[in-house]
Amino acid sequence: MADAAGIGAVARGDDRRPPGADARLTAFEKSFQFGAPTAKPPESPMFEADLTPAEQIERLEAQIDELREAIRRSRRLVVAGRLCAFAGAALLAALILGMAFFSPIRMIVGISLGLGGLVLMGSSVGSTKQFELSLK
Repeated sequence: MADAAGIGAVARGDDRRPPGADARLTAFEKSFQFGAPTAKPPESPMFEADLTPAEQIERLEAQIDELREAIRRSRRLVVAGRLCAFAGAALLAALILGMAFFSPIRMIVGISLGLGGLVLMGSSVGSTKQFELSLK
């Protein structure tokens, strides 16, 4: 009941809040107040000034290895997408030409394979290009 009365008071423009009500605000509510301090960005080890050149080189080599592995995974997904798209198209062609017994489920599977393969291939190609650009 107290909450409903508070909502009505806010709607009327009254500010009859009990003393100390601001102290009960959650962090989420405080983030919407004007002048609230902004969150600090997380500290990154890239911005540490006391790294030796050898440590910096090791960190860069580790990042390059991670990017290369991500590119390999993405290329595998491109190949899997192409195989799914081809399998779906082949199944639909076989159904249309009468090489396979026609059923609605097989038709749905063929369409799903074809579309799913195209989507997988398209998103993986985009990811691969982004990874390759970040590697350069």
